[in-house]
Amino acid sequence: MTSRIGRRELLSMTVALPLSSAFGRAVADAAQTRQPASPLVLDKAFLQATAWHVELEGGSDPAVELVRTWRVDTCLAQMRNHGRRTVRVKQAVLFEFTLDMPPETVLYGEGFQMLSQTGGTLGAPADFSQYTDEQHYRIPARGRAFYGLLTLAPPGRPTSVLAFTSCARFVGRFEIDGGFLRVVVDTEGLELPPGASMSLEALTVLSGSDTPTMLQAWRPLWPVITRR
Repeated sequence: MTSRIGRRELLSMTVALPLSSAFGRAVADAAQTRQPASPLVLDKAFLQATAWHVELEGGSDPAVELVRTWRVDTCLAQMRNHGRRTVRVKQAVLFEFTLDMPPETVLYGEGFQMLSQTGGTLGAPADFSQYTDEQHYRIPARGRAFYGLLTLAPPGRPTSVLAFTSCARFVGRFEIDGGFLRVVVDTEGLELPPGASMSLEALTVLSGSDTPTMLQAWRPLWPVITRR
């Protein structure tokens, strides 16, 4: 059974570095076309092969690229506009894949509001209070939505922890909908001019059999967020 881990504990693990400009476009293009089913333990190697996309206001634009680089187990993503027009970005889907875990997988996810948390299992999610994001606070959701932190523990397997370990500017969200898991950064329609780039929030991926000990043992490698 997983333990409840608060957002504040995970934010203390914030890590970030400037994104490398040497990341190959061929890797990013290949990632767009693949949507593999998840293993029972999520890790960096699996996430690197999953799909991404950027949702714009008024339609898509192939000139807008999402670059994902990794520092140990932390993904540092950046959007880049290679086109000739300014675009408004609704959100960036950092990862999207089929969540192929059994219904008995133990689930924990935090809400946008501190009073909203979800537990139970993938097959039977349970609200930990009446103050849910969707019903009480009227925050629209695509399927089940979790903010900042999501843990998944299939029976007899290590717990996978997905955590946005920075909150410099945007909201990080996890959506479980129709058998898919999406990792989303809400960019709130901000403009991205031609030739410009925009750094997103850091996402850390951990796994282990003892969730509290695993998180306590993690040490931040970089103390501050650096943006271009």
